[in-house]
Amino acid sequence: MKTDSQTVQTARINNKNISFRKVGSGSRKILFFHGFPGSSSQIEPFADQVAAFDLEVICVDRPGYHKTELTEGRQFDQATQMMKSLLDSFGWQSCEVMSVSGGTPFLFSFTQAFPQFISNVTVISGLGPIGNKEFQKIISRKARFALNLLPKLPGTIFEKILPKYNPEPSTVTAAAAEPKFNVIRFLLPSSPADNQVMLDLKTQDILGRALHEAFMQNGTGPKRDAAEFIKPWSLELKGYTGPIKIWHGNEDQILPLKMAEQMAQLIPRAQLHVLNNEGHYSLIIKRMESILKA
Repeated sequence: MKTDSQTVQTARINNKNISFRKVGSGSRKILFFHGFPGSSSQIEPFADQVAAFDLEVICVDRPGYHKTELTEGRQFDQATQMMKSLLDSFGWQSCEVMSVSGGTPFLFSFTQAFPQFISNVTVISGLGPIGNKEFQKIISRKARFALNLLPKLPGTIFEKILPKYNPEPSTVTAAAAEPKFNVIRFLLPSSPADNQVMLDLKTQDILGRALHEAFMQNGTGPKRDAAEFIKPWSLELKGYTGPIKIWHGNEDQILPLKMAEQMAQLIPRAQLHVLNNEGHYSLIIKRMESILKA
C-alpha cells in the first residue's frame, strides 16, 4: 500500500498537466524543490516529521519530469510560474522554500520572483551557479562533462542506459536496487556516509523511484535542467528579507563543501551549517529533524 508521500497527485495548471506530491495539512507550509535528476518522490524525508512540526509540504515535478507536461520558454521561469499557480490553488498565503541539490537554482528563481511570499529559505546540499566564474572549478570535470553532454543526447538512449524500475516497494531487494545507481556513481563520486545510507532499502527505493520518474519523458526534464545549470544564474535575493540557511555535509563528494562556502560568502545574511560525517544524500535523509528545528 502506498503512503501519502508516495501518492502522486495531478492538476491542470495554466493549461498544462502537472504532477506533484503533498504530505500533511498543517500550518507550516513548505515548497520543496526536488533534486537532479529526481522527482517529487524525494519529499519522503518530510513524511516522518509532519506531526512534530505541523507541516504541509508540496513538491512539484518540474516541466518534463514524471507527469508534468513540457512548457515553452526558459525552464526556470516556467517552473516558477507553474509552482506559484499551484500554491495559489491551495490557498497558500506564504511559505518556506527548501531545496536539495539541483533543486536549488529553482528555489532562487522562485524566491527572486516572489520575495514577499517567502518566509524562510533553506538550501540543503545545494548546487550553486556553476556557470559563474566563482563556481566553475568546484565540481569535477566528469560532472561538468556530463551536464554539457546531457542536453545533446537523444531521448531514446535513456531506456538503454537506465535499468528498469518496478515502482512497487514490496518487490525491491538490495540486489535488484543496487544497479540503479551504477550510472550515477560512475559520474558522481560517493562518500562513506552516502554509501552507508544506500544500504537501506527505503533509501534505495526513494532514489530509484526518483530516477525512474525523472526520465519518464525521454529525459526531457533533466536535459532542460542541465542546459540551465551550465549557464550563469543569479544568487541575488532582492526584496527578500528573511533568513537564509545553507546546510552541507563535510563528506559531500558530489557537490563539495566549497560550493556551500562560496554561496554563503556571496549571499548576504546567509548562515552556513556544516554537518560532520554527512554526505550528499545522507544529509537530508538523516538530518531532516535538525534542519526543520533550526
